[in-house]
Amino acid sequence: YGGEPLLNLIFLEEASSRLQMFCTEKGINYHASIVSNGTIWPENIESFLNKHKIRQVQVSFDGLKANHNKKRKYRKEFEGTNSFDKIVELVDNLLHYVKVDIRLNIDWESKNDALGFIDFIIARGWFSKPFPAIFQPARISPYTDKSAFLEKRQLKQEEFYALRESIEIKLKNIGKVEESEIPDGYPFPKNYVCTALAYDSFVVGADKLVYRCGLQVGEKNRAVSSIEPSIQNNFSDEDWWSNFDPTLLASCSKCSFLPICLGGCPKKHLEGNQRGFGEQSIYWR
Repeated sequence: YGGEPLLNLIFLEEASSRLQMFCTEKGINYHASIVSNGTIWPENIESFLNKHKIRQVQVSFDGLKANHNKKRKYRKEFEGTNSFDKIVELVDNLLHYVKVDIRLNIDWESKNDALGFIDFIIARGWFSKPFPAIFQPARISPYTDKSAFLEKRQLKQEEFYALRESIEIKLKNIGKVEESEIPDGYPFPKNYVCTALAYDSFVVGADKLVYRCGLQVGEKNRAVSSIEPSIQNNFSDEDWWSNFDPTLLASCSKCSFLPICLGGCPKKHLEGNQRGFGEQSIYWR
């Protein structure tokens, strides 16, 4: 994921090849997934998927054609085409070979496109392909300080949940609506709530720095190590991630929801994001 990972196809090809070789030597099962804007894929899609052992693809839309293209304009060299049509063409092909998650980014503007977008993809036959599409409505959120400007485009939680319920009703017995935080439909006890807290999980950024949280990639002050020995940093967050324990937090230790959320997003604790805590509490309650 990125950015757009296929903008750096040379690195993707080399990294994929070396990871697969390493896993074969160690007897480790390997597979990959990719998050893409869907506009610059290789012509032979089946070959690309097989070569890189990709078994899941996520593509995202910002609404129906007019709203989507308004937000994702091409540079001049691509005039005569538009990103909405390119993604639709890609998904038409992908669904013959692999699981595809269709993410619809919803803000105050695209909310009015949501049900119409469902009609569009039903008519397109995406829920009746060899690999039926999975629909993921997503509330636009400012995940980092650099994206704080998105707050003014954000739906209130109750408004988003109401819209999501309408989507689920519309797709009942037609297609699957999935939410990454509760993929089985119900909350259940967890050992940890986020892969950033797992000791065997990490993210490598294009800057050759290693991060625990994928949402921090590019924030060099949040890196925990590097794959390049010559890169020096104080990596002050490394101990924080290793020592994070929600059972010791005053806000969480006595909460009856603790076995379900385990403190929620650890990144919000690291940054002291009080607004984020409030939204998490509303979500689980």
